Amino acid sequence: RKVLIKRGVFRALVNMGYLKPALALVLVFIAGKIFWNQVFGKLDPAISLSVTLALLGGGVVVSLLRTRRDPPPTALTANQESA
Repeated sequence: RKVLIKRGVFRALVNMGYLKPALALVLVFIAGKIFWNQVFGKLDPAISLSVTLALLGGGVVVSLLRTRRDPPPTALTANQESA
C-alpha cells in the first residue's frame, strides 16, 4: 500500500508541469526583494510570504487545470515540435 501511495505522489509531481516556471518566478521575486532591501529598506515578511505562496499556489492550480486538457510542457514535446 505504501508503494502505491509513493507512486501516486510521484505521478502527481510529474504532472505538475507548470511548477518549474512558478519556482523560477519565486527566484526572480527573491532577487527583486534583495534589490528592494538594498534600495528602499526591508520588505514586510507577510508580503514576501504572500507573494511566494501565491506564485507556488498559482503554479499548482495552473498545472492541475492545464493537465486536464493538455499534457504539461516537457523538453521532449518541445523537441518534437521543432523537428
